[in-house]
Amino acid sequence: MFASGDGVEARLWKAFTERQARLNSALDSHQYRDSFAVLAELGPDVAAFFDRGGVMVMDPDPALRDNRLSLLQRIYEPFARIADFRQLGGAA
Repeated sequence: MFASGDGVEARLWKAFTERQARLNSALDSHQYRDSFAVLAELGPDVAAFFDRGGVMVMDPDPALRDNRLSLLQRIYEPFARIADFRQLGGAA
């Protein structure tokens, strides 16, 4: 849906969609430890997405930029059901 090919963008989307049913099940049953386990499993793919050689989220091409922002939002939303992760950075 969000990414095609075999780049880091596509790998992140694939990693998320492969775990989405398990994540939703854990969230629906308030199994937050299991939910965070899914987040940890996504760690390497998220890191590759942002690391050197990854993608430029704020691409000058509006279609690419919107697609990448949508991808990140779709991944963020289930975890935002658990906590406000913006608070982890310090004072809000």
